[in-house]
Amino acid sequence: MLRPARALVAALSLSLLVLAPATASATGTTTEPAQPTEPTGDPMAGAPAVGTCYQLTYDELMAVSTPAEPVDCGARHTAQVLDVRTFPEGLDWDSSSKRLDRTAVKACQASFSGVVKDDPLLRARTVVQFAYFYPDVAEQEAGARWFRCDITLRAGEKMLPLPEELSRVHRAGRITDALGRCLTKRYAYTSCAKPHRYEHSGALRVTDVRGRTAQQQLSEAAARGCPRRTRGRDWLWSAAPGPKKRTYVVVCYQRR
Repeated sequence: MLRPARALVAALSLSLLVLAPATASATGTTTEPAQPTEPTGDPMAGAPAVGTCYQLTYDELMAVSTPAEPVDCGARHTAQVLDVRTFPEGLDWDSSSKRLDRTAVKACQASFSGVVKDDPLLRARTVVQFAYFYPDVAEQEAGARWFRCDITLRAGEKMLPLPEELSRVHRAGRITDALGRCLTKRYAYTSCAKPHRYEHSGALRVTDVRGRTAQQQLSEAAARGCPRRTRGRDWLWSAAPGPKKRTYVVVCYQRR
């Protein structure tokens, strides 16, 4: 899961007023309650439409906002907008980056589940990842409060082209070559649609992985679990942190 760092930007602060009952004055009259301040500007200023495609580089992918211009989805592209949402009341650009990121990640995870089922073992066998972006400084100053969720294909720091149409992956048998995670002869990640020597063949969850013994624990788990998930004796494994603390997902690869 990509979590681009959020830069500190100067933005319009949205203030929320709480109305209190009118109180009597010394002369017996009442004061009118203050009226709530409405956010100014357009909360969707500069927001892209869902389905918009981009040709992003790895550096652009890791940025907080991207200056990249949209491209034709029929041409080569490496990112596509899955969803665009606005932050709820109580959050603005003066809120902590942790709160903003937590809100964006939760929403984008839900949108991402429409493409790849919310299953860590399944997702680890693909090169599909999501990213999220915020408006740039000018858009924030114009009142923007949106964030966007993009889907990408990434092998290490290499961006891979997205297919023109994305089909939902809800089980391993539905992972297409374009979306599947494979390994080259030099053991680098790539899409299974590209030249490769090893292909994903299974995954397992390893729990209670701790500190200095992590590598040994994962290697032993792979030795126990990968032989029955691969054919032949020539197999490899990789591991990545799972969604829960001290949990990893091991992916097994078999020789083509």
